[in-house]
Amino acid sequence: MHEYAGMDTRERHQLETCERIAREAHAGQTRRGGAPFIEHPRRIAESLGDPQLACAAWLHDVLENTTLSARELLALGVDEPTVRRVEELTHPPDEPYEAYIERIRGGSAEARTVKIHDLVDNLTDNPSPEQVDKYRRALLILAG
Repeated sequence: MHEYAGMDTRERHQLETCERIAREAHAGQTRRGGAPFIEHPRRIAESLGDPQLACAAWLHDVLENTTLSARELLALGVDEPTVRRVEELTHPPDEPYEAYIERIRGGSAEARTVKIHDLVDNLTDNPSPEQVDKYRRALLILAG
């Protein structure tokens, strides 16, 4: 587990819980090129300087890419603010991508920060030219 300056016992426990849930939920999943999926949220979590944001980073794809629900995250010990951020970061299948990015832009600064780190990491993971364009446009919207 990555250590953050000034992290207290409660934050450490919460971060360990989020990491464990993410590792279990994404077990066996792979990214482009066959790399273990869990490396994506790990890199994002480690790129953030805050343990609460790191928790959201560990879990940011769990509701979207696994069978876990927000209610189950709460039951597994994830605190309510983190679950709200994860819900905010989740892209529902019926929401157009640009509307999703606009929703993130208008939402919390915390979710926007995690999403920007997510997009930057996506750009380092062998994206197709179409994905590069999609992520670039999203970054411009979120940074604007």
